[in-house]
Amino acid sequence: MKQLLVLLCVLIPCFVFSQAGGKDNFKSVAYWTQPYMTEVEAIKLSQFDIVIADLENMFNNRDRLELVKSLGENTKLICYSNPMELFAPEMPARRAVQQYVLDTISKYFEHWWLLQPNEKSVIFWPGMKMLNLSTDCPELYGVKYYQFIARFILKNVLTDSIWDGYFMDNCTPNIAWVGDYRDNIGIDANLDRIRDNDSHLDSVWYQGVRNFLAIIREAKGNDFLLMGNKGTTEYSDVLDGRFFEEFPNDYLGDKRAGGWFQCLDNAEKTGSYTVFQATKDAAFVYASTLLLDNVYFAFGQDEPNMLDVYKDLGKPQGPYFQQNEGDIIRFMRNFEKGTVIIYPFSKKSFVQVKKKK
Repeated sequence: MKQLLVLLCVLIPCFVFSQAGGKDNFKSVAYWTQPYMTEVEAIKLSQFDIVIADLENMFNNRDRLELVKSLGENTKLICYSNPMELFAPEMPARRAVQQYVLDTISKYFEHWWLLQPNEKSVIFWPGMKMLNLSTDCPELYGVKYYQFIARFILKNVLTDSIWDGYFMDNCTPNIAWVGDYRDNIGIDANLDRIRDNDSHLDSVWYQGVRNFLAIIREAKGNDFLLMGNKGTTEYSDVLDGRFFEEFPNDYLGDKRAGGWFQCLDNAEKTGSYTVFQATKDAAFVYASTLLLDNVYFAFGQDEPNMLDVYKDLGKPQGPYFQQNEGDIIRFMRNFEKGTVIIYPFSKKSFVQVKKKK
């Protein structure tokens, strides 16, 4: 029965994918932040070009990661972690690695939590506490937090050859804005009980994140993929790509069309493994990926199924171009077998496939 289930799960996704028209113009990413995956989910995930998977899967179900790699012809498996936050005080089930880090920091390194001037924890995501990735973080036992966590991940996770790369969640170059987020009353990274100057805080945060990434890059080499979210262009000399969550983003600069223009401009600079993630308007986001050769498409989060929005257009016949019709702005790109047309302000798109003669 188990063998039959595996066979069916292998065949069905392939059929759905063939209906989409092949992979000539489709580079796919699955964003899997769950700490475990079932056998069926692993089989489905093997269809994707890149699977970003929570590091806990290596300890909870390494055999499922092996299944993803064995079934996926060229699937790259990228290790996901969030070095900026930990669930606290209560850790969800099946997160033993994070529980170990939480226990270690709570016992030996209490001064590594990111605090407000009133000594309360800085909170971004509800149920989690932030850690101090800045270079102003106190040095304890000869190391700062960004050094500790980079070395911990390298020693305990990335030594496993199952991984082709590492994905940093919350890969933000600035942090001062979190000081005014929700109930926070500022950030005190150097623990002098005084709210840090925003400019200084962003500077030491930027450098701490850079140092964290550089430690991993130096240890793993240039063939190991490094990716991060937030569609900014910082760290482009260290990262191989950026993950644009809920594309387009309106916090990157130019806010026209919900930030679509700025996202496209940034994506041209963020590396060969850049990703546009759709949580809605999937066809529009997919069409936007086709304007650039370096962009992958992701749909949702913890979604093992592949969307049937892909078209076989053949090779591109040149770069994208802008074409105006009065006040209406559209972007186009021609391919061997069709054309992509995008209206960024209305979030409409058309992928026209030429009829076969």
